[in-house]
Amino acid sequence: MRSVIAQAKNLYNNMNKKRRKIIRDGVLDLAGFKLPCFILEDGTRILSERGMQSALKIESYDDKAERGGQLRKFLAQKSLKPFIER
Repeated sequence: MRSVIAQAKNLYNNMNKKRRKIIRDGVLDLAGFKLPCFILEDGTRILSERGMQSALKIESYDDKAERGGQLRKFLAQKSLKPFIER
């Protein structure tokens, strides 16, 4: 689990144009599902996309599909909009 957190942390810090740094990382245990999570320097909390897909049992049906595409479709539901910040 630590290597997944380190990889996600490095990927985020390298890709983020605003350069908000991850100041804290850890693992959130939700009913036995271990989700890598992070706190940015501005207080924003982030959950790992792969961890969320795994916890929600969302799998891509096509190996060539965009990573995270299924999760984005799931989160785009109108019923979830009041609970999701962008």
